[in-house]
Amino acid sequence: MRTLSSQGICWLIRGKEGHRAEWGGDTRKIGEIADDLPFIANGQVGWKGQKANMEIGETSVIITRTAKPKRKDKNTGRRQPGVALTLRLVVVRLTDTHGKFIGRWTLLTNVSNEITSAEVARWYYWRWGIESFFKLLKGAGHDVEKWLERSAGALLRRLLIASMACVLVWRLQRAEGDDNAAARQLICRLSGRQQKRGRKESAPALLAGLSILLNTLTLLADYTPEELAHFAMVVFNPL
Repeated sequence: MRTLSSQGICWLIRGKEGHRAEWGGDTRKIGEIADDLPFIANGQVGWKGQKANMEIGETSVIITRTAKPKRKDKNTGRRQPGVALTLRLVVVRLTDTHGKFIGRWTLLTNVSNEITSAEVARWYYWRWGIESFFKLLKGAGHDVEKWLERSAGALLRRLLIASMACVLVWRLQRAEGDDNAAARQLICRLSGRQQKRGRKESAPALLAGLSILLNTLTLLADYTPEELAHFAMVVFNPL
């Protein structure tokens, strides 16, 4: 944080609630400071397939803890204190539609006050969408680590197709209506993946089921249901 700030780079991180900062003349844990802040309602956001109410509180804190990596004074051998950083602490509380507490983010940033705390909170919220995209590209979906393309052009083309599949999954995941709900259930069933009770179908499950659905449609375009039934009988009842 000190290095980025000294270079004039703006940053936003989620601070650990157990770390300490100076606030109101005392040194307290970030979580304790967050407990004492007033909050203002700031609309709703999506949270694990449900709607969540977002409340925001903000204050200014000073980070004074010692520098990392460890730096010692050459003469005394003692650890050198870090340069004090005055930062904005933006705390976001999430509650469900019944007012039950479901989560909290303690965000630290050095951006100017021209950027509202609501916008800072939205920045962090949209970061989760980016992480979800990475998750679908990697082991939970497309297994990008196992791709064998050797040229930049081939890799880009495959990445574009994979991204289109992700967008299709997100559209289906957020679509409303009985038909879309039934389609999600079918595709999740095709994936063979179990979902937690009460949770909407996950994006990785929909992506896996979508691949099976496309293969099934291709198969039905080449064979009639009667022919498939005959092949199944041959496979499971060999002569």
